[in-house]
Amino acid sequence: MAQIHPALANCRIDFRWSGRAAVTLDGTARVGKLNDQVFFAMGYNGRGVALATLLGHMLADLSAGQESKLGPLASSLEPIPFHALRVPAKKTVMTYL
Repeated sequence: MAQIHPALANCRIDFRWSGRAAVTLDGTARVGKLNDQVFFAMGYNGRGVALATLLGHMLADLSAGQESKLGPLASSLEPIPFHALRVPAKKTVMTYL
């Protein structure tokens, strides 16, 4: 932080966030319609601040029945293959490494 913004060198950091929330397998956000009353935008992959605004506009169009140019972001909700094995597999690999 101090290398990029030297003026912040003496600032105290009280809280921080990290993690792998909202990460998709291919790194692409998703926007779609589950049914006539449920719409979704997810998988921002660490770019939520910018994408949430854009995808919010797309969701508004979808929910109003208007055409929205979703392009490669258009998606249906598909299960993640082997998702139940994610945590045990990660622990196994971490132990091995």
